[in-house]
Amino acid sequence: MGSALSQVSRSLPSRDTNKLNLPPRPPSVCQPCWEGPFAAHLGLFSPPLHYRGRGGYSYTTSLAALEARAAEGCSWCSLLLSLRTSMLDVDLEYSGRRTEQFKVAMGCADPQDNRGIYTPAHAQQFQVKLDRTCVLDGHVHAAKDDPAAAWIVARSPLGDVGSSRSLALAKKALDDCVHGHPRCMFVSRSSNTRLPTRLIDCTEPDHPHLRATDGEDGRYVALSYVWGEPDRTYQTTSANVAAYIDRIDPSKLPLTIRDAIQVTTALGIPFLWVDALCIIQDSPEDKLHEIGRMHNIYRYAHLTVIAASAHKVSDGFLQPRLPAQLSFPFLCHPLSRASAPQNAGHAHAKSHRVGEIHISPKYMVNVGRDFGHGQVSEPTNARGWCMQENLLSARVLVFATHTLRFACHSAVRATGDSLCRPAEYDARLPSALLRALFSLPPSPLPPSPISPSPPPSPLSPSPPHPPQDWAPILDAWLGIVQRYTRCALTFPSDKLVAISAVAALFHTVLRTAYVAGLWRSTLPFDMLWLRRTAHTPPRPRPRPAEYRAPSWSWAAVDDPVFFSCHFQYNAVSGYDAQEAPLVDVVRCAVTHKDPRELRFGEVLDAVLGLRAALVPCRLDPGLAYVGIPWHGQRGRAVVSGVEAEGLPKGSVDECRIPVVSPTLSLGSHIVVLDCPNEAGLDADIWLVPLVRFAARSVEGIIVTWAADSLLHQSQSRHRRVGYFRISFDWVQALGWDVDNLDKVDIELV
Repeated sequence: MGSALSQVSRSLPSRDTNKLNLPPRPPSVCQPCWEGPFAAHLGLFSPPLHYRGRGGYSYTTSLAALEARAAEGCSWCSLLLSLRTSMLDVDLEYSGRRTEQFKVAMGCADPQDNRGIYTPAHAQQFQVKLDRTCVLDGHVHAAKDDPAAAWIVARSPLGDVGSSRSLALAKKALDDCVHGHPRCMFVSRSSNTRLPTRLIDCTEPDHPHLRATDGEDGRYVALSYVWGEPDRTYQTTSANVAAYIDRIDPSKLPLTIRDAIQVTTALGIPFLWVDALCIIQDSPEDKLHEIGRMHNIYRYAHLTVIAASAHKVSDGFLQPRLPAQLSFPFLCHPLSRASAPQNAGHAHAKSHRVGEIHISPKYMVNVGRDFGHGQVSEPTNARGWCMQENLLSARVLVFATHTLRFACHSAVRATGDSLCRPAEYDARLPSALLRALFSLPPSPLPPSPISPSPPPSPLSPSPPHPPQDWAPILDAWLGIVQRYTRCALTFPSDKLVAISAVAALFHTVLRTAYVAGLWRSTLPFDMLWLRRTAHTPPRPRPRPAEYRAPSWSWAAVDDPVFFSCHFQYNAVSGYDAQEAPLVDVVRCAVTHKDPRELRFGEVLDAVLGLRAALVPCRLDPGLAYVGIPWHGQRGRAVVSGVEAEGLPKGSVDECRIPVVSPTLSLGSHIVVLDCPNEAGLDADIWLVPLVRFAARSVEGIIVTWAADSLLHQSQSRHRRVGYFRISFDWVQALGWDVDNLDKVDIELV
């Protein structure tokens, strides 16, 4: 592609020739702009812009000139005027330079900056710089039938997502995946599969009805959406299930479900699964049975339709999209077949033509980031159940805010070869897990240095995987949990339930006990989670009033969490030799609400027995620090201050770790309280070191007495209240022998 664009650049006439042979100027730009930047194709085919000011196309102008031409109706001068004014308003450095001339540079960004992010490949990334400051960064696209398509790689995103043309393109993308993607054909069923208990029969879209499948095989579409409103009148209940088997009146269904029926029919698939209609909502037994099989419902669906743009079920998702883009005329010079860019919409043009290009900004100085087709905050992205449904699905058709996207295990693309930036929420199940599930037979985790592994699950009696597969699988789980904790749930009790199907898939490979969101064989590492203050509301959420998980599980808090560790696996010793657990797991008992149907779901009680060191400390919210009396070879030796690099200074009798409430972050020292405003933090508090990361840090949890410790007539029952990390340099300077601390048996609840 790069060589083709170079040929285009070489085929352009000189600027003097451009001035003599330009077609009539469009009314949307002024004559100087038409003869300057637009005659030069906005610098798109010049050498890429360089941060030192080289490359692209540039010229000099002033604020007064922009104001005059913008008043005459020039869209380009209006844009530059807006950008320059915003730049002057936000940057004091330029505040006294309103009358000065300045340099405008524009052109393509370095192609290396775009590699592997946007599709299609080599989509042109356009930037505008004023005096070397980037004020606009976005991607260029053109309509398929526009003359500019001969020069522009990416097609414009589809706006008419519900049209027969768009749905035909979606069907083509689906068929290409089913029949042409070897990876997808290997890891997902492309033919008929065992159908869920009930489905909506869409073969007659004007007369849909509920159908009991009785173990039949076939193909179906699953719907992922946000209900988002209190009215649940048209859900299936014990009272209306018989009537729905006869007929469902589509006019009474919420618009999102009606749209899903339309899409299912257009794709030529007979059945649709929607939780509100295919699960009997007032039957606890039916809900439990179906939720326990959720991983199969979405995993084996021929396609999952994601109503990403709909805030509530009555919104629908097939409305025309309004593009978030800037539009400008584009001068199309005569272009030979040999110099036409790859993927061009027109092979060649014999005369000057004026087309139109569009720029979808991902950054504008007067708007900010996440503008246009970047990381859009779709309603479904913020919901826990929707995240699980997306992850489990082999193929998804995403009706996003700006366009229509198709994602599978091989690629994420916008339909019609249009501009697409895959978002974090387009991520599929990790490759390491898919390899373990489908390429190689699963096996238990390697023996843990902290406790014997539980017996293998009867689900997967198979030879072992290569050891190197375990680290990426475990890391992938932690990444999924981090994303999941940023999502919301209608019912807080679903915290573990709404990710249980994903956990079941990981368990098929890991085959170690799943304990309230953590894995038994890696418990010391899994407990190293902390409240993610960067994604936390201004006021951290209180600890939930109703029990749903033990205090040592990330599921016990409502704020987003972050895991501090990443797994490194050593083929000889199991765990990376640099990572040494400092505790022994003595026992772990978890009581599930329904161990038969939801072995990975709701928890009623959990107790973790550890043999661990308890290092006394104290919390003084008034002074906003945690003081730690260390007991090591040097006795009660602590320091009073911390140098900039995190090393101790002085030699006194008390250590204080300063903390900016509710979070300490000083160099490599961190203390984060799980729920800073909860009661009981003025009681006795201890540090429990969990893991030593050699030459780096010691990390662990902060605990206090459990509320029921006296009821159990035991002084060993504790609950977690926070996380800490202390640099290993500091630990060594204090003479704290972390590998030989006295240990006691404690219980964490």
